[in-house]
Amino acid sequence: MMKKLVCGALLAACSTFTQVACAAPTEWEFTWTGFRFSYNGYYSVDHPEYQVKGTFAGTDANHDGTLSMNELSSLKIDFVDYAACRPNTSTYTCRIDNFSYSQAGGLVFRALEVVYSAPTDTSWWVADAIDYDSEYGITKTRFGYQMQPEDMGYYFDSYTTKTVKQISAVPEPETYAMLLAGMMLLGGIARRRKYPQ
Repeated sequence: MMKKLVCGALLAACSTFTQVACAAPTEWEFTWTGFRFSYNGYYSVDHPEYQVKGTFAGTDANHDGTLSMNELSSLKIDFVDYAACRPNTSTYTCRIDNFSYSQAGGLVFRALEVVYSAPTDTSWWVADAIDYDSEYGITKTRFGYQMQPEDMGYYFDSYTTKTVKQISAVPEPETYAMLLAGMMLLGGIARRRKYPQ
């Protein structure tokens, strides 16, 4: 009888630890559809079918219903993970200025990437920048040494739709470890029942 109680208590403990470990990062996908295109501010063209997609993941560690920048583990747009950029150098800049997501407040962020052809302290460098802003849209800028900047803006308009949907909870390694431990415990119990001492 005592063995059954101990085994039951161990199984309950493993189940509890597995549930705690399941507080893993959750992944969402966001989509922006419909933009007003502008080139250097000279003209404006509607592109209601133009679409931008991205994903973000994180864990609401403080359980306040908002995923903030310090709880973010990834923000991917066009093959760039802004939450895990390579280190900034004299020819590369990547950053997230702000980030938050909640059901009530929606998705709010600004992310920027700039790639330089050469360090800016040399002559004849050119840079390409892309700026994602959840309030205004997307700005692509080319600028450089003795060069007039060229701006291509994809701005939100009244017909722009913004959607965010949860894709999945991403399990952490601890989850698999606890699952394996629980399975081994159950296997040991079954073995003892089959071959009693």
